[in-house]
Amino acid sequence: MKTRAHLLFLSCLFLGTTLIGSEKVDGQDAAGSPIVSDAQGKAILERMLDTLKKAETMSYQCAYQWASDGQVLGKAEFDIWLKKPYLARMEAKPAGGQITGVLVADGKQLWIYWPQERPYYSMEQPEDHARSNKQVYMRETIDPKKFSLSHKAPHLGAGASMLVHQPSRFHGYVDSLQPYFDGVRLAGTESVEGEECDVIETSYAKGQRYHRIWVARKDHLPRLLKETIYTTKTITVEERWSKVNLNAAIPDEKFAWQPPPGWKEWRMPSIETALLPPGTPAVDFTFNSADGGKISLSDYKGKVVWLVFWRIGCPPCRVEFPYLEKLHRQHRGQDLVILGFNSVDDTELTKEFLKQQEITFPNILDSSPAAQKINLETYQRGLFAVPLNYIIDREGKIAYGWYGYEKDDPRPQEHLKKLGIK
Repeated sequence: MKTRAHLLFLSCLFLGTTLIGSEKVDGQDAAGSPIVSDAQGKAILERMLDTLKKAETMSYQCAYQWASDGQVLGKAEFDIWLKKPYLARMEAKPAGGQITGVLVADGKQLWIYWPQERPYYSMEQPEDHARSNKQVYMRETIDPKKFSLSHKAPHLGAGASMLVHQPSRFHGYVDSLQPYFDGVRLAGTESVEGEECDVIETSYAKGQRYHRIWVARKDHLPRLLKETIYTTKTITVEERWSKVNLNAAIPDEKFAWQPPPGWKEWRMPSIETALLPPGTPAVDFTFNSADGGKISLSDYKGKVVWLVFWRIGCPPCRVEFPYLEKLHRQHRGQDLVILGFNSVDDTELTKEFLKQQEITFPNILDSSPAAQKINLETYQRGLFAVPLNYIIDREGKIAYGWYGYEKDDPRPQEHLKKLGIK
């Protein structure tokens, strides 16, 4: 059975219509309503994080479900074992099914293998998958700064997206969303499977993302977590925990794995294979802009265009935007145009974000099917990873493309210089 992996850059792509205004989802405020901290909520959250920090071992089972506007996208089950300093094991399977993928971190190496068949990735060819879908594994050296088990969950092939709770918090990992934390508050007390819990709510990115966590009073660890993400649809993710154990003995053998005889290492195709190659004509489009007008790519023919596909919930996008705004102000009215393209977030939320960040370069904000098709099929070529950047030359052809943002990366400036932009 082939399972398609969900390739995520800090969270997934979701399409449709979101909630705006004073409505609530599962008791929490709707999009655009950041939570303000209260002392009780803050104390409960800090106690939970301190419990994770001080623990030597931890294990639990997690029943996982994610949905889009109420339509279930996947159900999965995880068994998770954690031990300090950097030992971990995750076993994943579709709800009620067989184990599809296993992750083992032995302190130095992180292994992922698939007992039956590895997932199919959108940037590979079907024939390549057929040739290398069994008795294979992936391996990488553990980097404490990038040791994110939540980001690995989709690769286990059980139909899950990222986890709500970041298991790597146990190992001291700082989540990439943390800089965009709004606040935490106490929302009451409830019982979960007989466990008395304090319910806390947190929000991120000015209310673009909410977490609701049921924290058990007896051990200060979650029993239920719900996440709501507002894009052009309302995405909900739920984790229900059971068999939670803290500081129980876990033998190191649980975190050891070596490839069986005949197994081969498989390397995931680079996401760069989905980029439009240099010289490709940039397909024209006309869509709604942030200022209420229309923008066509052809409006800028004869100029160099830096086209960036982005979304609100993408931390690298947020880091890149001040740099792009600086370029825009430096070259305003000259031969370089910075053009943003967002077809996945609610328009009102996006406008508010641009206003708060004092972004003045032109942006397309359009979630119509045509805009989503241009984004996902024409320029993303089936792989949604943001930020996606393209430099388009004066003749309207792709000069250079790349994913992500790195401070002081010399390559974009080198390509701009080749096109006469200094």
